[in-house]
Amino acid sequence: MIQTIRSRVRSRVLLPVTLLTLILASLSHVVMEAADGALDATFGVGGKVTLNLSNTVETATAVAVQSDGKIVVAGDVFLPGGLTRMSVTRLLPNGAVDTTFGVSGRVMTAFPGSQSDEAAAVAIQQDNKIVLAGRSNGRFAVVRYHSNGSLDASFGSGGLVTTFFADTSGATAVALQHDGKIIAGGTKVVGAQVSRDFALARYNPDGSLDLSFDGDGRVITTFNQSSALRAVAVQSDGKIVAMGEGHVVLFMARFSDDGSLDPTFGSNGRVTTTGLVGHALAIQPDGRIVAAGGALGDFGLARYDADGTLDPTFGVGGIVTTDISGTFDNFVGVGLQADGKIVAVGDTVINPRGVKDFVVARYDVNGALDPSFGTGGRTITHIAVDEARGMTVQSDGRVIVVGGALFFSPFEQRFTMAVLRYEGPPSHELRFFPHGTDIPGTAGALTMSRTAPSAQTVIASGLKGQSWLSDAVMTGTFVAGSTIQLQLPCVGFRSSKRIRFATTDENGATLQLLGEALQFPQLCTTPLDRVDVKINAPATVTNGRLKLTIGPMIAGSVPVLLGSNTFVRATAFVGVP
Repeated sequence: MIQTIRSRVRSRVLLPVTLLTLILASLSHVVMEAADGALDATFGVGGKVTLNLSNTVETATAVAVQSDGKIVVAGDVFLPGGLTRMSVTRLLPNGAVDTTFGVSGRVMTAFPGSQSDEAAAVAIQQDNKIVLAGRSNGRFAVVRYHSNGSLDASFGSGGLVTTFFADTSGATAVALQHDGKIIAGGTKVVGAQVSRDFALARYNPDGSLDLSFDGDGRVITTFNQSSALRAVAVQSDGKIVAMGEGHVVLFMARFSDDGSLDPTFGSNGRVTTTGLVGHALAIQPDGRIVAAGGALGDFGLARYDADGTLDPTFGVGGIVTTDISGTFDNFVGVGLQADGKIVAVGDTVINPRGVKDFVVARYDVNGALDPSFGTGGRTITHIAVDEARGMTVQSDGRVIVVGGALFFSPFEQRFTMAVLRYEGPPSHELRFFPHGTDIPGTAGALTMSRTAPSAQTVIASGLKGQSWLSDAVMTGTFVAGSTIQLQLPCVGFRSSKRIRFATTDENGATLQLLGEALQFPQLCTTPLDRVDVKINAPATVTNGRLKLTIGPMIAGSVPVLLGSNTFVRATAFVGVP
């Protein structure tokens, strides 16, 4: 009997599979899925978490998810005396505050001599260090924390970095390069908002400005009117895309690795789209760029081909507008699910209440609202007076939205952080437990079977490490941009490991590396340790297998714990195992 370990493999474009029958026959009971786009009842209270740990005024501004499923929420805390402090709060996957992080689940950071420190964006490195970007004293401000919430003294000055551009400036976005460098994007402001320009700074892993980036680590880009940068992303080829807004106009620019404008994009590296404002962007695996924001009071989306021209296959001439309230609708975040569908979040003013509510909408790949999501492609959620500020899509397709909620009555006013989680596509089961006996032709390799393994420790040695192969021959495709998840027990201390997934032929010969992830040593904070390995390119397998390899990062050996909670699952495999 398989213990109650539930794989949440999220994909909707699926062929009928015999594996589902096999899994249902072996599970002790069947768990029904919640509706796609509904609030996730396993998170917080009915899918919602509101937090005010400081008993003052708080708001959440950005969110990211660690490889172990913990949720990192960036925000601002407004303290007495006019002080504003950056904050990072970490939640467990079920929405409870992770009290092992910082002080009772939170870290607040003040820059020396600053009255106002504001967080706008957050990203998580492969080693689980947390990077925060925002503003302090009119400068770009970047902070890096260890995974336990302590400041990383190897970054900048005691974990803190500031960068000056002009009279006043601030970072509103952050992105990580594959080489460990950090890009902060924001706006350079001269005078009292008289002139605004895009500003980028790139930092080496130690926090110093990267002088190979336009000579001094900083790039300023002007358009034909005042502009404010809102989002930044790094393409798979290393080029950097920045997007923002002017007066009812969306601005976008693309940069080469050295910081110069990319002449193959738009007009000499710049793109201008009137009638839209840009607040968020996402880059599809095929290189097309999705922008989200507003369109003259409606929600607005646009999709661009890789050369910066509007994609005619998306909406009408590359643009989609959605009117929900009839008054003011605005997207602040956008993300992609593994099947290519586009999720955008924002807020809307719903009459007759006249207050803002959270909105999550999902669109098909052609820009049409997806009727299988929520009600007619969208879900509206009311907490109090609500303001959406950021979002992310988990590897399993569930959507996390963050912002603020103002509760008020004749007796009190309370502004809290708000975190909401919505269900993603329904589950498709593809699960193999590391266990079993050798498969011919794969010396030293254990199979992954559907029988839960007994508790044991396997020693993975040498550069090749220890490999496991699925015991089911499969035919289908692993979707690019999706993930394969590995969960292992964690007792005491987690050793460093290199984890790889690949496709093989029926006999176990490797065909294609799907992706790899590094786990760095740390104390176990939960009894289970999960890592998500991103699939970099689509991989089709015919009568083949899935191969998991675990080994040391450099040399020597590493212990691998197995147990009944050990599993491997793919978030988007289309085919027949």
